[in-house]
Amino acid sequence: MWMRGAMVALILSACGATVGREIHFEDTKKLIVGVSTRADAEAIFGPPMYMSATGDVTYLSWVYGHTGYGGTNAGSVSLALTFGPDGKYRGVANTSATGTEIPPPAASPVDGGQ
Repeated sequence: MWMRGAMVALILSACGATVGREIHFEDTKKLIVGVSTRADAEAIFGPPMYMSATGDVTYLSWVYGHTGYGGTNAGSVSLALTFGPDGKYRGVANTSATGTEIPPPAASPVDGGQ
């Protein structure tokens, strides 16, 4: 996942651009494990950029990347959430942030493979 975010930042470094929509890690607190649904996550973060499934777990991922002209002020943020076969939210699978103006989250819950 971090590779995708880094690749987005690298591609954008040639010209000033933005990909995706801003991701705020604190918004994951609005989701309730076992209650919230994929639709709830999409209402908060927008349509996911990537979706994959392993066994009975579905992963939805969002990526936001930005850069100024010539690669200045470049950064990226990625978030992956997990959902069970019932479509209910299980937790945060991955978060990452890089760049000059995007601080990484102080702490983020991690899906313990539930």
